Amino acid sequence: MYYLCYLTKLKVTPRLDKGKSNERHYLNKREIINTLNKLRSLAIFINFTTTLSKTKDITVYLIFAIYNKLFDYLKKSIK
Repeated sequence: MYYLCYLTKLKVTPRLDKGKSNERHYLNKREIINTLNKLRSLAIFINFTTTLSKTKDITVYLIFAIYNKLFDYLKKSIK
């Protein structure tokens, strides 16, 4: 879980080789920044959903799911 929090706080400044052309530098830098922004967004989403699932205790959906499984099992055992 620590690594997800770490990803959201990363500040990345990619360094480019001097041998490439300026246009290529710009494209590579833009691709790296876009990829890192996507990873940061994904980490935020994962942290949010994990936190949200931990705050929820027993829901009505869970109770009905258990109820349905129980009665499906009873029906199968009767047959």
